[in-house]
Amino acid sequence: MVLALSIDANDRDAWQDAASPSIEKCSFGDATWNDSGGYQWSLPVPLGATILDARMSVFSAGHGGAAAEYTVVIHVEDVDDATAFENVVDHILLRDYWGTVVSWTIPSTGLPVGNWSDSPPLSTLIQHVVDRSGWQSGNYVGLGIWGTTDAGGANEVIRDYHVDPTQAAVLNVTYVP
Repeated sequence: MVLALSIDANDRDAWQDAASPSIEKCSFGDATWNDSGGYQWSLPVPLGATILDARMSVFSAGHGGAAAEYTVVIHVEDVDDATAFENVVDHILLRDYWGTVVSWTIPSTGLPVGNWSDSPPLSTLIQHVVDRSGWQSGNYVGLGIWGTTDAGGANEVIRDYHVDPTQAAVLNVTYVP
């Protein structure tokens, strides 16, 4: 089965930096800016399904700050059903994440503006969640993204549900029930 899942509500994608939260925008950046992005999708995949491929697609609205390559890491929430984001400090960073991450190297020019970009494969992360004993088809899976390397203050402005629901992040999943 092949799924292309869109963010379905304003509180299912979010942003925060060191002191400011928002469900009205989405971005992530290098370790200097402390920008973190959060994304959640209702995932109609049954417990124990085999995830063959999973990738997140984001639509870039711009690249800010320094022009240097940097690495972000993608985390998956280690819960059976991710709760919606709120406009409170650390509503992304302080969630319960699984220890395994996927690294994504962002080029020095940033993600291509006005285009969709795919993350590296996230199959291991999504598989971990659908293998949890409390997982149920239709529960929300949540991803958090933030920088681990310092590029001198670079970030990616990602379209979110609040600005344009048709350009909110998409989770593409291929699985076998």
